[in-house]
Amino acid sequence: MTVKIDRQKCCYCGGCTSICPVAALELKETVLVCHENCVNCGACTKACPVGALEVKK
Repeated sequence: MTVKIDRQKCCYCGGCTSICPVAALELKETVLVCHENCVNCGACTKACPVGALEVKK
């Protein structure tokens, strides 16, 4: 996994899933999943209104 998800902060709004250029993030009910095709672009971290995502390199 290349994006660290703080599940305590995540509000499950789906903003990160809609902005991801490679569809690496998926929202399943109240679980946000980062798939292996993540390219570390950081778009999701900028889209997150609560700062729940961090790119891990």
